[in-house]
Amino acid sequence: MSVSLSGDLNFLDISNPSKPKHVLKGHNKFITAITSNSSKNAVYTGAYDAQIVSWDVQTGASKAIEGKGHTNQINELQLAGDHLVSASMDDSVRVTPLNQLSYGPGQRFGTEGPANSVAANSSASVIVAGSNSHLTLIVGQKPAGTVPAPYGAKAVALSADEKEVAVGGGDNHVYLYTLSGTTLTQSKKLEGHRGPISALAYSRDGKHLASADTNREIIVWDTATKAQKVQGWVFHTARINSIAWSPDNVHLASGSLDQNVFIWNVNSPTTRIQIKNANHGGVNAVTWLNENTVASAGQDCCWRSYVCKY
Repeated sequence: MSVSLSGDLNFLDISNPSKPKHVLKGHNKFITAITSNSSKNAVYTGAYDAQIVSWDVQTGASKAIEGKGHTNQINELQLAGDHLVSASMDDSVRVTPLNQLSYGPGQRFGTEGPANSVAANSSASVIVAGSNSHLTLIVGQKPAGTVPAPYGAKAVALSADEKEVAVGGGDNHVYLYTLSGTTLTQSKKLEGHRGPISALAYSRDGKHLASADTNREIIVWDTATKAQKVQGWVFHTARINSIAWSPDNVHLASGSLDQNVFIWNVNSPTTRIQIKNANHGGVNAVTWLNENTVASAGQDCCWRSYVCKY
């Protein structure tokens, strides 16, 4: 076996020295984004060096997306049916078919500045990306216009019914927009955070919106009334980088710069599970593999999975 400067792990075959028998690809820069596909038993990770890798959860086999793709840090990955949607610091969003795992022409969409966050529906027919100055709307995999976001769009989420877009601002507020066709119209501003919004996530049943900030707090909002259902989840000791709802719509995972992951229960707000030192140096992103298994990725260039016993 050998390790190349690119970080590849090569399995060498003495009977066929012309090429490695098998090559495992991973990350040698910190991982900044993660998402999962339970139907394909796959995990997708994006890193500081713009590399995106697909992983087989059962075998650990990995494959990097091929071709000329992003040129800067991957800020977020979203699974959209048979496509992977990625947002990058290179002022773009890309839509990559999972059956190819290679970048192709016509799959890149420019954004007004580095794309901080992206949200997409299950078919990738509706995509919203946020930058420090604008929201970029992509409909039918065609550019559909931009909307000014002078507050700085740090996080973006799309509701389950695809009628509402939540945007987390650098001014500590959550902005709600009504989505109709190719039009985004601001409808409400949610106040209550004491720091810039760093992550947003709608529950899959559409009943709740969770928001997290750099001041370590998570708030859960009732999407019907727009009222706070849960507040005061302030047990992280550093900025929260990522949140994700479990498929059961009850549990919420959060990952923080403090290296820890917390599992919260919206039906029992005073109970929580702490996963200490989930990623050394800090947790950058979290996702769920199933209702009981959470995965985290971070500064240690690794992703890990944990089974939660509620």
